[in-house]
Amino acid sequence: MTSILVPLDGSACAERVVPYVRMLAPLLGAHVTLLQALDTDTPEALTAMVDQAAGYADGQMAAERPLPATHAAQPYLPDETRDRARSYLASQAAQLRTAGIQVTTRTAIGPAPDAILAVAEELQSSMIALSTHGRSGVRRWAVGSVTDRLVQATTRPVLVVRGGAHPTGSACVPRRILVPLDGSARSRQAVPFALQLAETTGAELVLLTAVVPLFAEYAMLPAIPVEIQTGLSAAIEQELNEFAADLRRQYARVTAVVLDGFAAETILDEAAHRDVDMIVMATHGRGGLRRWALGSVADRVLHAAAVPLVMVRVVTNGQHAPQH
Repeated sequence: MTSILVPLDGSACAERVVPYVRMLAPLLGAHVTLLQALDTDTPEALTAMVDQAAGYADGQMAAERPLPATHAAQPYLPDETRDRARSYLASQAAQLRTAGIQVTTRTAIGPAPDAILAVAEELQSSMIALSTHGRSGVRRWAVGSVTDRLVQATTRPVLVVRGGAHPTGSACVPRRILVPLDGSARSRQAVPFALQLAETTGAELVLLTAVVPLFAEYAMLPAIPVEIQTGLSAAIEQELNEFAADLRRQYARVTAVVLDGFAAETILDEAAHRDVDMIVMATHGRGGLRRWALGSVADRVLHAAAVPLVMVRVVTNGQHAPQH
């Protein structure tokens, strides 16, 4: 991992991701870019302006490219708005630099999801890290909806920190990381990042597979004998144990857990039961009669998890994962 893009909207809630960035950046050797999107009342006029956006680097205004003639009548953005954004980002960057982190700052004009995606692509960011439900004032953005759009639109890992507690310092360093797997190769695309983080922090890596009851997947079939469900669980447990054993050759602190139950509920319950500090999971993993679709499961976990969640979008044919 080489870079982390951190969108901020100026609210205290959005800033709750910053302690996690302060923890992750040195561990992963990452450069950090702080971004603030400056939206206006006419997003349809500004959507085409993302590539024309004004930027700031280390608190200095970059040269603005002239807008196409079709956008000459763009909504006015007062200089004081830009100045406030520059000052705000500079103050946030200064706090990170005290931890020895290399930081640059940027602003972009336009709707937050479009601006974040454009800057992430331009910078080839390795991760996007943000807090949910940040909001403040007319020109700010609601990070909850932004998160939904980002997770759907990017193949870059997205670290989501829910608004709530205010961890600082070592409180952000994970001691236990939960990785939900559905048995598919796609779901395992979340493992490399989780393993890297576990190795650098010394955290326990917990691999979890939830065995969804067969009657829930095939409700039209007659009652399924208990021994079939039991045998299914045993087969899945053996498969997961073998995978965990392979990982232990690289990192010893790997635990495998198989539980019967619906996937999202099982993930959330086990995260609470084991007091995990972070969940790392793939989106859109799927496979077979006994598996569960990680797309919908990830969405449910995203909206209910009490701990930071890293969403790793699975890469399919024709897609390319960002370089770490």
